[in-house]
Amino acid sequence: PRHQLAASVHIYWGTPSAPDDSTCAPASCWSGTLAPLAAQVPVVVGEFGEYDCGSELYRPFLRFADRHGISYLIWAWYVGSCTGFPSVISSYGGTPTAFGAGYRRHLAALHGG
Repeated sequence: PRHQLAASVHIYWGTPSAPDDSTCAPASCWSGTLAPLAAQVPVVVGEFGEYDCGSELYRPFLRFADRHGISYLIWAWYVGSCTGFPSVISSYGGTPTAFGAGYRRHLAALHGG
């Protein structure tokens, strides 16, 4: 009765050795599904990442999400080799992977930093 509804999705991008496991990774899904949904209810991308820990594929998605008021949480804060699972850091001292550094730059740019 209070209309307290939100939607969540996980979005991952793959490599030839680790194919996409998200049904909403293509940009056509973003504009055809996520944008209309975000116009109706809050949308949170509870996890997103690139299996190769790169910083190229997800950047267009973040720009899209920012334009449509979609919230997002990067995945994952753990030390990994990026050979099949996204990792934001390469050491528990906080050294970022390329993926983590790209995300940090994106957030900093949102706030003029």
